[in-house]
Amino acid sequence: MEKSEVHKELLLVIVSGYYFKIIRDTVSKQVISSASSSKLEDVIDGEDAYNRVLVRYLDRNFTLIPTALYVEHHKKTYLDYTLSKGEAGMKYRASSIPAEKMEVIWGVDENIATKVIQKYKGANFESLLSSFISKASAQKDRNKITSLFLGETAVFLVVINGVVQLVNQFEVKQVEDALYYHLLLLQYTGVEEHQLTVETGGVFADMNLFLDKLGAYFSNIQRVFSADTNTYHVERGILEIEKSLH
Repeated sequence: MEKSEVHKELLLVIVSGYYFKIIRDTVSKQVISSASSSKLEDVIDGEDAYNRVLVRYLDRNFTLIPTALYVEHHKKTYLDYTLSKGEAGMKYRASSIPAEKMEVIWGVDENIATKVIQKYKGANFESLLSSFISKASAQKDRNKITSLFLGETAVFLVVINGVVQLVNQFEVKQVEDALYYHLLLLQYTGVEEHQLTVETGGVFADMNLFLDKLGAYFSNIQRVFSADTNTYHVERGILEIEKSLH
């Protein structure tokens, strides 16, 4: 009997010790199933076959460089300016964002990369930031703060007058943390609140409470993904992560 053709791809999102597994149809791009865990082994334990495996990786080892100033053999040196000391077991890479004329210099834990590659030969590793920035900055006609929650980490992008002004990540453990960073970034922009849109989503334990409180400070709030009302909280959050990195 001939083997049926595989029409699935795996998206692994790895963020500061938290792991998201998203399986989608390679043709329709619809999400088939998803899972999340604080253990890598939990998301690479299956025996399913995939057409391709994409890994989107993020931890605190990254920096952004204008493409015009980027020199390949200085990759690690760029990160030395942003980190207090080099970290053992890190491999440094660069990802281009042509639309923004920007390079993301980032480090990946070689131990994690080895485990993934041993399980999925040919797995494609990219910085989560390159996908996030490309997607979130695609609309150039407005001022906005985009935030994507990934467990206890949130990634932020600020666009003012159609130009990317800031990209960063922060540890967000409670609602007050999330509110603080949004208000801090509003102050950073220097624009009036009503002139700015907040686009937010992802997996955050207190997402509903956060959104309720966020509404007291911002009048223009949008979700990353308009999910069906029957979609559960965590499921919707994972779909929002997937849409942000599509």
